[in-house]
Amino acid sequence: MGHIAIAVGKEHFRPYFGATMQCACEGLTFDSTDLHEFAYAAFANLAKVMGDEFAPVLEQLVPHLVTVISQDEGQFEAAEEEQGSQFNALDDSDDESEGNMVMHIRTAILETKKGAITAVGEMAAHTGAAFVPYMSEVMTVLLQAADNWHPLIKTEVADAMASLIVPCVAQDHNGEISWEKGDIAGASPLSQNTTQAVNVILKALVIMMKDDNKDVVGKACEGIQSIIELC
Repeated sequence: MGHIAIAVGKEHFRPYFGATMQCACEGLTFDSTDLHEFAYAAFANLAKVMGDEFAPVLEQLVPHLVTVISQDEGQFEAAEEEQGSQFNALDDSDDESEGNMVMHIRTAILETKKGAITAVGEMAAHTGAAFVPYMSEVMTVLLQAADNWHPLIKTEVADAMASLIVPCVAQDHNGEISWEKGDIAGASPLSQNTTQAVNVILKALVIMMKDDNKDVVGKACEGIQSIIELC
């Protein structure tokens, strides 16, 4: 339904928005990561289409998305000892399994986490000043996710981070920041809140530019460009 909304636009989809949101939210009540992933994709698309009309559901959705993004999709566990290895007799250690750990990855959670980051980024980008009350907790969880071990998550975080500036601009600058060309001595037109958000996010994106994964670096560069163009 989210793709249909994008295809037909806000005016034509508005009569179906409530029912679509109800169905998507009901999907979150089932123990199915596939349904959750589809719901997050729907939320992202609907926020993009409905804009500020999506704002009333932020109170319900953002805390849920923050919780999902905070989840640990991998954990270290003791590796099972190999039976009958021809090399066992060569090892005279009293504790052969000491320090032998393996990481178990829950790929389903990885995908839903990615979807949640996408959704929260689109909500920030398109719901305007209504998203400001959620800025602090969302920024905190995205900064944590920026240190994730998986490039898929880091790429999505880099893509979403620049969107967090949009609510500040909407609230403090009526949606647009005006600079006077050539005026380098005058006061900054950025509000205190916008300045703080820009500084924190730019610092995180600059660090991500040094990542080993080219997709993460590319998204970080795009994020920095978006902030420069917006501010």
